[in-house]
Amino acid sequence: MKTSFKPVPLLLLLSTLPAARAQPVVPKDLPSAAVLIEVPLQGGTGWGSGLYMRLSNTVFLVTADHVLFDPLASPTLSLSDLTDLDALAAKFVQPEADDSVSQYLTNQLSSETRQLLVGFDRGANFQLKVNLAEHLVKDLNGVLSTGLYDSLRFTNVALSPQISILREQHPQGADLVRFNRMLLQDAYPSAVSNKFLFAKGGVLRGPTARLHGHGEPRINGKADRNELALDLRSLIGNQVLRRHPSRDVAVIPLADVFQRTPTNEANIWHKAVTNVFSTESGFLNVSVGACQLFTNVENAADTIVLGYPVSLWNPQSPAIDLEEPMLIRGSTSQRNEKTGRLIIISQVYAGDSGGPVYTMGHPNLGETSFLLAGIVVEFIPVKMEVTPLPGVTTTANSGYGVVEPIDYAIELMWQ
Repeated sequence: MKTSFKPVPLLLLLSTLPAARAQPVVPKDLPSAAVLIEVPLQGGTGWGSGLYMRLSNTVFLVTADHVLFDPLASPTLSLSDLTDLDALAAKFVQPEADDSVSQYLTNQLSSETRQLLVGFDRGANFQLKVNLAEHLVKDLNGVLSTGLYDSLRFTNVALSPQISILREQHPQGADLVRFNRMLLQDAYPSAVSNKFLFAKGGVLRGPTARLHGHGEPRINGKADRNELALDLRSLIGNQVLRRHPSRDVAVIPLADVFQRTPTNEANIWHKAVTNVFSTESGFLNVSVGACQLFTNVENAADTIVLGYPVSLWNPQSPAIDLEEPMLIRGSTSQRNEKTGRLIIISQVYAGDSGGPVYTMGHPNLGETSFLLAGIVVEFIPVKMEVTPLPGVTTTANSGYGVVEPIDYAIELMWQ
């Protein structure tokens, strides 16, 4: 039997999790629990959407896997990954007696690289530094596919918990490259970019994330803001973050919520989750009972998408308010049995990924129900000819979006 979800006004900016309310009072008309996710990237900031879901006493962040991980990123080093060339060069010019890693790597460097290191100092000109960086990147990338790890060699290096886990899996091929890249990051934390590399593929976009959201709406229609900070490296290292092996879905258990009395509730936060700011009204979340599984979604059903399309935001002319999620009406176009995904007629943009998709129903006259059907993962592009340039095409948003069914998030939550 389908449960009617009397949603909450869309208020949850990607960066949240306040003091929790076990059964939040749900105003009518619109579903909420949408959150804006902010991930600091090297040289900028990445944004995505998500939502809070609740299974029993545990509240989860649900989002698209690619909001947190870049599936196309390479684990090999590039010039931009050498964040402190001077410090790294100094390690190789004259390795200290207790620095077995630098001693070993120095012996793996080419004769050309070692020659460039001779006489290198912080005052070297720009071209010399670029030349040295290019040689170091080439040589170190050659080491990434070899057996770099040795217990004695890394005795004096503070290794992350994930290293021990991955070492027991005896990584090979691409996984070995990722494993060795992580070793370099731990050995030279200030000199090698600390993008966290996960063994199953994909590079973590940043070591931390901020979740922005809201509590219940106040009389004036606005709501108090909530904000959470996540240590993604710790969540991965302690095997808390859960990624679906074949679907663009990830979930993170954030807190256990226990109701002691009707007016006195408490959150038990995971140690890698910092409650930066929370409201007395608690945070809004969707119960698993308010979901609609893939097989029950009908074609041409009315839908609502909540998300934060940051690609539409212009700081010089801010037409949209990124402190509130945007609502997009649409409908289901196809339940694709071959891919196991939903196709919706809805204009979605960069930043909407991970945002909730609700189907709307009218079980009784004058009553509207909202059921969570899935999360946005991409829009379908369409090629268009550029006139008056024959043969030249450009890619545009077709107005159709792709949705991962909520079934896969629930599967991860039950693990």
